[in-house]
Amino acid sequence: MWDKEKRIMEKHIEASDSRQNDLIFFFINVYRVLGWNWLIINLCGIKSRFLPVICKS
Repeated sequence: MWDKEKRIMEKHIEASDSRQNDLIFFFINVYRVLGWNWLIINLCGIKSRFLPVICKS
């Protein structure tokens, strides 16, 4: 009984988080392929207004 309820909850959580997880996995894959410096440089170029702390450091 408990296992069944747990599985239903996990499916519900997965469904609600899938869009956010896709974004996280996208960034992880970019990081793996191109490296952290490339990711920061591009984020600073695209979203410099939103990431002043990262871009300054």
